[in-house]
Amino acid sequence: MASHKVQSFVAMLDKEIGDVDEETYDLFSSPSRLQDLGMVDPTASSIDLTVHDRDLTIRQSPGLLQSRRNEGTTGAVLWRTTVAVAEWMARPENILFTSGVMGPDRSMLELGSGVAGLLAQVLAPRLRTFIATDQPHVLKMLRANIQSGKSVVDHNKSKASSRRSGEQDVRILSLDWEEDDARRQLRSHGLRDGVDALVACDCVFNDALIEPFVQTCVDICTLRRRDNDDNNINDHDVNDRPSGDSSSGAPPTLCIIAQHLRHADVFEQWLSRFIRDFHVWRLPDSWLGPTLQAGGEFVVHMGMLRKSSLNA
Repeated sequence: MASHKVQSFVAMLDKEIGDVDEETYDLFSSPSRLQDLGMVDPTASSIDLTVHDRDLTIRQSPGLLQSRRNEGTTGAVLWRTTVAVAEWMARPENILFTSGVMGPDRSMLELGSGVAGLLAQVLAPRLRTFIATDQPHVLKMLRANIQSGKSVVDHNKSKASSRRSGEQDVRILSLDWEEDDARRQLRSHGLRDGVDALVACDCVFNDALIEPFVQTCVDICTLRRRDNDDNNINDHDVNDRPSGDSSSGAPPTLCIIAQHLRHADVFEQWLSRFIRDFHVWRLPDSWLGPTLQAGGEFVVHMGMLRKSSLNA
């Protein structure tokens, strides 16, 4: 049943992306509307915001952002892409949930959650399991933000709308794309069958990270797609869509990549690499929330792993 929902969802998408140059030109041909790097407020130690009627306070680390440590520092603050994606996914009419590919029996893993953990706080009530991941040095503040958000939910929720006590399952895992074996890390934390969706917000900003980022996406998706067929995914023929894993009946992992459109060359390098291992579609603007649509600053792509990548 879950695999059929994924097939139906993919059938609603526009034509699969086949020309990297054409996609890049289409997205970057208009004048750039990017006024800054895309951080909400890089100098604030905390940020108050409301996401779909939920009031949240996000702690940040401006000091870590300005530090020169070898590990990444961009996750020390909240980025506008993450806020836009959180607002989109929190909406009741979000296509991922209304189509049934996401829901209370589904799992989602985020790459590069940063210290904010905003998606974990917003989406955990709508999912069976949410896994927030990042490098070890940001996990302490990430955990504190997620715990603070859960306390707000517990305090504000009504009996009529609350889920059963303890049903929210939020896991926080250390995952360094350049250093860690993603499959081993997930298996060691009870996720040997993978996840239903992988999401990444504004993780493609440095060409040096493209290869480890995409390979991490591949490694995570192979846990779910081990035995799937790589059918010809074209022309909206639902019978040509990949089915679920034949050994478990689970659908393939959806890989959802949201980006702030900055540099055409970095985007082109990422898409050229990503499309080698994934069938790729751009989600239509009509599916996105008003924040993601506003100004043409953001784009959301979805990938499904090719069978040729399973045994590479």
